[in-house]
Amino acid sequence: MTTEVWTTVTEIILQYTGLWLTAFFTIVALMVVTYKVVYGMFFSADDFVPIKRQPLHLGDMTKEELRAYNGSDSEKPLLMAIKGKIYDVSTSKIFYGPGGSYAMFAGRDASRALAQLSFKPEDINGNLEGLSDAQLEILQDWEYKFMDYSKVGRHSNSFFLFLHQTKKRRKTTAIWTTITEIILQYTGLWPTTFFTIVALMVVTYKVVFGMFFSDDDFVPIKRQSLHLGDMTEEELRAYNRSDSEKSLVMAIKGKIYDVSTSKMFYGPDGSYAMFSRRDASRALAQLSFKPEDFNGSLEGLSDAQLEILQDWEYKFMDKYARVGQLVLKKTPTENKAEEESVWDRTSVEGIKSRYAAGE
Repeated sequence: MTTEVWTTVTEIILQYTGLWLTAFFTIVALMVVTYKVVYGMFFSADDFVPIKRQPLHLGDMTKEELRAYNGSDSEKPLLMAIKGKIYDVSTSKIFYGPGGSYAMFAGRDASRALAQLSFKPEDINGNLEGLSDAQLEILQDWEYKFMDYSKVGRHSNSFFLFLHQTKKRRKTTAIWTTITEIILQYTGLWPTTFFTIVALMVVTYKVVFGMFFSDDDFVPIKRQSLHLGDMTEEELRAYNRSDSEKSLVMAIKGKIYDVSTSKMFYGPDGSYAMFSRRDASRALAQLSFKPEDFNGSLEGLSDAQLEILQDWEYKFMDKYARVGQLVLKKTPTENKAEEESVWDRTSVEGIKSRYAAGE
């Protein structure tokens, strides 16, 4: 993984600047040093006082106190707990707020429900007793996702409070606030000014570089992207079955994605391994691990389940490359337009059209 990232960075820098990494970062370092020297001639560290903002910190909360932050009071932040840690999910009200797909999780510790991919009221609690290793891995995956939100407290009724009460740490909840304080402290500039200077440096470099070199002087490295085209379900199931060198693929709503970058989840030993080489639309919409749900049929799904599936599709579109289209098995004499129209019914536009028509 590290080698791939390093190679990608090298290619990008070489393609857009024509410089190898050593030369590029040497120039950047010289720019920073030059800026610090010039800045030091006019300002001192005492000329600026960094702004300190108090992050939202609610501390330990009981089950009853946490329930008050379920979105019923618009003046309060929207909170949710996972593994005893309370997160502010106010930025995702579309999902966790009233009327959202996951609204039932707001104001609660939903660890068990997330681990079991369950919407049952009796599962919406923090009890992890009896969960399998696979379910605990799924819960860990959810916890990684929740780390993007601000942690604001701890569920005092949770067993995890006891485990971690000696490891209390204060974390800055706003990333932008942290960046602002660091830049202000070490440069004396507001982020807007700092990034404006950086942008001017880049423009200056590009102009000077263009005076001595042209795009024809460098040949960027090109990689062939994976393109599988149309595949039947049988072809998708057979793909990568015996060749570990091939990409790892799966489909959602008839669209095939390359999920090789997430082998820890979709690979042979991953939490979602059963979804690979399949159209897992129905299973994802229902948050189900039942084998009979591993298919692309959306028939009978509720509006809430379709919203959940749409959320999954957005994640796949943002994170993975689309490499093909799943088509029905057809005879050579049948019209290909028919099989495309079938999958159009499961596309975003198709679903909207069906809703508008009252289907």
